[in-house]
Formats: sequence, structure tokens, C-alpha cells
Amino acid sequence: MRTTYIQPCLLALQLLETATACLFHVPGANDDDAYKAVNNERRSLPKEAERTAIQDVRVFDGSKFSIPQTVCLDGGYIVNLKGCHTSSKMINGTGKFLIPGLIESHTHLTDMQSLENITSYGVTTVRQLNCRNSTRCDPMKNQPGLASFYRAGMSAVGKGSMHEKQDPTRPKDTLIGPDTNVTEFTEWQFRNGSDFHKITAEVNGPSLEQQVEMVQTAHSQYQKQTMTHASSIMAYQQAADSLTDGIQHIPDDGILDASIIRKIREQNQFVTPTLNVFEYAYRDPILQIFFGIEPGSNRSLENAETNTRLLYQGGVALVAGTDAVGSMSVNGTEVSVPFGLTLHYELQNFVNIVGMSPAEAINAATRVAATWQRLPDRGSIEVGKRADLVMLNSNPLLNISNTLDIQKSWVAGVEVSSITKSSA
Repeated sequence: MRTTYIQPCLLALQLLETATACLFHVPGANDDDAYKAVNNERRSLPKEAERTAIQDVRVFDGSKFSIPQTVCLDGGYIVNLKGCHTSSKMINGTGKFLIPGLIESHTHLTDMQSLENITSYGVTTVRQLNCRNSTRCDPMKNQPGLASFYRAGMSAVGKGSMHEKQDPTRPKDTLIGPDTNVTEFTEWQFRNGSDFHKITAEVNGPSLEQQVEMVQTAHSQYQKQTMTHASSIMAYQQAADSLTDGIQHIPDDGILDASIIRKIREQNQFVTPTLNVFEYAYRDPILQIFFGIEPGSNRSLENAETNTRLLYQGGVALVAGTDAVGSMSVNGTEVSVPFGLTLHYELQNFVNIVGMSPAEAINAATRVAATWQRLPDRGSIEVGKRADLVMLNSNPLLNISNTLDIQKSWVAGVEVSSITKSSA
């Protein structure tokens, strides 16, 4: 049975003004003198990649598992799938199932230990969707044996928007107003080390014209992608019209029109629905009060689920992400959006609610996520790809919850030192 948790970012429009938002969104979350609990010291010592032979393991090829074979790792890469000439470490894979390392496409890590936590669940790549202070985020990059870390900078938030109200201490000169030079704002993000640019589409957010300009700047000047937060029908229309690369979240305030879905597909945009958030928010009466979900409103869990299914049925690429923020206190109550575990829950939602096959769900967190997010060196088990791997005790094609039955994991050929043993 799942542990109840909340996600205070996605449904921000309904949050009480005193409620805490995502840790990397709230005042001081990345400031040097705030959040003393943030710990960028590792609990585990870094290791080096070893020449390794994973023997007699069944390998996932995107649709099925192979007959038992031997996978050879060397220098952080997969070098052979037919046997190893020499190896320093032998792993018995008899009766085991090997899938690519999982990609978490929407999260908000807090520190090095949160990176360790998420890696323990077989996650080998994470994408941080908002970073207010690069000195807090960037130490998480390139940590041997821990998930690869890619980040946006400070999200483009409009003056007078709900996201500004959530973060009253955000410097006013970083907010987007009608006269803001958004080209310069976008350039600033990439000069500050952003791997992609995030735009927040909402009431009083950046105008459609400004969103288009930011997308064009990222594409033409930096050959980088943009991700657009869109959790309403209006925001989805803007995201589609802006030609942003990835649309984050799913509307719950109505049903997407077929023309929007067709446009998203034809324009080669992808969606990270973070559906798991809605599943918990709507099924807990206390959380309904917290999120301001009122009887008789046009918002519903059914809308969120239906929209995700419609996107899938309409041929839009869906990738797996959770908007997880870990543990924190909200109005004196300890709540948690656990890192890593929630990604496995999202795969279950893709199968049980959206209608994907287990293979498609796994692909949404591996090869599909890698392809759409321009990570060509990972996402599949092939010679020449990074040795980002998860070895399972049980077949996830028979039951998608078996992705939680982790025996071992590797990040760029480094065996992960701590694996969280869990169940559905």
C-alpha cells in the first residue's frame, strides 16, 4: 500500500497563502543562510567504475527481455553484450532482469543526500526543474556513483502571478513584466549554467509573445530546450502555441481539445504529466482541503486522468516525472513527496490508469525520456551507451510494480552503494 504524501507545487493556484511551496521555489530555499538542514556532503564515498561482467542476465530491449546473456561494462560504458574477455568483477545475473537506469524527468532535489536517496531507487538521471542558486545545485553534478544531474535555472515567473505570491522574497528584478527583456533573461539563465530553460505559464505569467521569444532564444542562440509549467487548459494552449519543447504537468480544470493534442503531437512536443500528484491530492479529504479543491468546481481527478489518457491515445510522447520535493513541514505538519519511490508510482499510473503496456511505461522513464530530452548516451542497453543499469529480481513486464524489486544498480559503471529495498 502506498504511503500518503502531498505535492505542494503542481496545484499552486489552490494553495493557502501560508502553505509552503516546493523547496526550490520558496523564499531562501537556495540562499546561503537559509535551510541549514541542506547537506551537500555525501554519506557514501565516491567509487570508480569497475570492469564488470553481469552474467546470465535477461536484458530489456524496449519491448521484451532477451534470453540470458552476459553484459560487459568497462570505463563507464557498455562494451559487449555477448561475453567478456576479461573482467575484474563478476555479477551473477541468473534469474535477474536488466533494464536501463531510470530517468526522473521532473523533480526538486534539496541537497547531496537527496541525490543519494533518489539514486537508491534505480534512478540514474535526474532533471531539476528550478534552481534559484547554482552554488547549491551544481555540486550535485558529476558525482561518481550518483544519478546524473541536469537543471534549469530560475523559472520565468510573471509579476502578479500565483508563483510570485508563493515566493514574496524573490528579487523583483527577476520577475517577468510586460516590459521585461525576456531575451536577456533567458541568456542570463544559460550563462549561469542552466541545462534548459523553464517557463511558468499561468494567469499573470509571461505573455504568449514573451514565451515565444524565450523559446526562440533558447533554440537559436544556445541550441537548448525549454520546459513549460502548464497545469490548466489556458496554460496548455499557450505552451502549445509557444513551441516549447516539453510541457510539464496536466490540466485538471477541463478536458483538452483534440486540436490541442494534435498540435502538440505534430509539433513534436512532449509531456511530463506528473499524474501521481493528482492521485494522492484528490483521494485524501485532508489534502483536498489543503489544496482548496472545492465540491462543484470544474477541477477533478477525472479530468487529469482523462487528459493524460487522451494525450497517450493521441500519440503524444509521455515521459515519467514526479515533481517530488522530499520531506518538509507544511503548517507544522510533516509531509513527504519521496524521491525515487514516486517515480515507480508514476510508472504504475502509466500502466493502470493511462493504459500503457509495462514495456511502454519503462520506456517512458528510459529510452523515450532520453530521446526527447536529448540524452543520446543513455536510455537503452546497447554497446557504446553509458552503463546506467538496474538489475531486478522480478520481471516488470509481468507486473510493473516489480521495478521496485531492485537487486543492484550502476551509474556510469559504478555500482550504487546503497539500494532501497521496497515493494508496491
